[in-house]
Amino acid sequence: MNLLIAGRDSTAQSLSWTFYHCLSRPELLTPMRAEVDAAGVVDYDSYRDLVETQAVYHEVRDVINSSYRRPN
Repeated sequence: MNLLIAGRDSTAQSLSWTFYHCLSRPELLTPMRAEVDAAGVVDYDSYRDLVETQAVYHEVRDVINSSYRRPN
């Protein structure tokens, strides 16, 4: 199933865990939905403005893969 969603194992795992954590904790979805609604159309340039969405993704990625550390 993961390969059908993302096509690459690492990307698929990150997306799967992000969806899992967001669905397990609905309080994460509220600010993310508000950001996306405020942004309107989300594309590459507007993704940089989605601070809450990026924070959730990075946090999940760091939790599931503790060997990876985001550069400062």
